[in-house]
This record gives sequence, structure tokens and C-alpha cells, in this order.
Amino acid sequence: MNTIAESFSVAFAMITHLDPRVTAIVALSLGVSLTSTLCSAVMGLPLGAAIVIYGAKKGQTVSMLDKTLNTLEFFEKESCGKCVPCRLGAQQLRHFADALHHNRVPLQKVKETIPALAGVMKVASICGLGRAASTPFATWLEYFSDEKK
Repeated sequence: MNTIAESFSVAFAMITHLDPRVTAIVALSLGVSLTSTLCSAVMGLPLGAAIVIYGAKKGQTVSMLDKTLNTLEFFEKESCGKCVPCRLGAQQLRHFADALHHNRVPLQKVKETIPALAGVMKVASICGLGRAASTPFATWLEYFSDEKK
């Protein structure tokens, strides 16, 4: 007899090649509680990793740009300011997300600018925060930018 953890491990292994949104939906349909213990033990995620699943009430939608902007504001505040790529990069990421959220900049300009900024931040930042700070925006551009079309 399989435990929930074993079943989840097998199901997760089968769907890891799919879109992350599908992974979350499948995990929920299995009725699995995504606790940190389960993530660590079953999925092999290192300490500090997390899975966030957003949902909305029936008839409502979740703005992933709002969630991205919130995360970028956090990274901007958490930057220690030691290195320029992280300090100014985090500020610019938040600036572009905010401008896009309030329709002050076209999506195309953001799509042209953010990958270059993210590339510089990843190779030139001193710490992990600077290297990872662009990930939420890059992910939004890849999977959720249709919110702004």
C-alpha cells in the first residue's frame, strides 16, 4: 500500500516536465498538503525552497503581476546595497513592474529590457539575492504576460 508521500513522489516525477501551473493543479487534485516537510522529504527541495499556489474565489482572477510586483518590492528592500547590479537592478525591476502595472510603459519595451537587466544581475551580483531577484519578473514575462495584452 502506497503512502500519500509515495504517491505524490511518483505523480510529481511523472509531471515535472509540464508547465509549473499544471504541476500545482495536479498536486492539488491528489489532495496532498504541500507542507515544508513534504517538500523537503518527498520532492528533495533544499531548505529555504517553497511552492506558492495562488487561487481566487469563483468569478475572480488572480493578478500574477501584482504578486510579481510584491516580490520585487521585497527584493528591493532586502538588497544590502553592497553591489551595484543588485541595488540598482532591484530598483529597476520594481520600477518596470510598477510602470507596467499602471500602464505607463508598453509590454514590448519591458520584454526587450528585462532579459538584459536580468542577465547582468545574474552574472555580476555578489550574493544569491541579486542573482535570483529577476526570476519572478522573468517568469511572469514567460508565463503570464498575456495579462497585459
